[in-house]
Amino acid sequence: MLYNKPTLLKSSVNKWGISHWNENYIIKVAGNNPTNVTLYGRPVSKHILCTYKEFFNDYKSKGYYTFNKSKLGLSILNVGPKFIKDIIIPNEFKDYKFTQHIFFAGNSGTGALPHNHNTAVNLLVYGKKKWILFDASDNNPQGKSLQQQYWNDYPYKNTTTSSQWLEKEYNTSLKKYKDSGGKVYEFIQESGDIVFIPNMWSHTVININECMGITLIEGNSY
Repeated sequence: MLYNKPTLLKSSVNKWGISHWNENYIIKVAGNNPTNVTLYGRPVSKHILCTYKEFFNDYKSKGYYTFNKSKLGLSILNVGPKFIKDIIIPNEFKDYKFTQHIFFAGNSGTGALPHNHNTAVNLLVYGKKKWILFDASDNNPQGKSLQQQYWNDYPYKNTTTSSQWLEKEYNTSLKKYKDSGGKVYEFIQESGDIVFIPNMWSHTVININECMGITLIEGNSY
């Protein structure tokens, strides 16, 4: 099944073979593997490099977020952290060519500032996350311009968190976009839910609870 708009799929993670993931499991199978951690809202840009064990035992309690990207395709499951081998692609997603994955974990208040990339699915093993999405592709110049504004105002070395972005922009720039006719999708993702993110749609994520999961992305997005 091919989706063409942001979609929240309830209680679907159990199809992907990762429902057993938790801190103890990740430490057991990949505790010495390196991961990037950050305090800020551009988490895909590395701030500190440590191991998964160090993250869960130390950095996580201090408000850091691990958001570790890899360009390894899922067809190369014998490379990279061992937990990647657990992933099973359900039949309804076989048409998507996922070639990158981003493992994420962190406490409430962490998250990601507005950004976009190729088509992706976000699998939340546990936790709760708030999502805000709008079309920032070439098909929507207004949305593309707004995302470019956010790239300029919140660059990778900026120290703003996604919660701070929400407080500042929700009733200003985002409201202006909506008032002018721009479509914005908002929903809460809960444990076991999947979010489908269309190609080049901007999305902001604020973690409401402690969370863990993985994003699978098509193509070469970063």
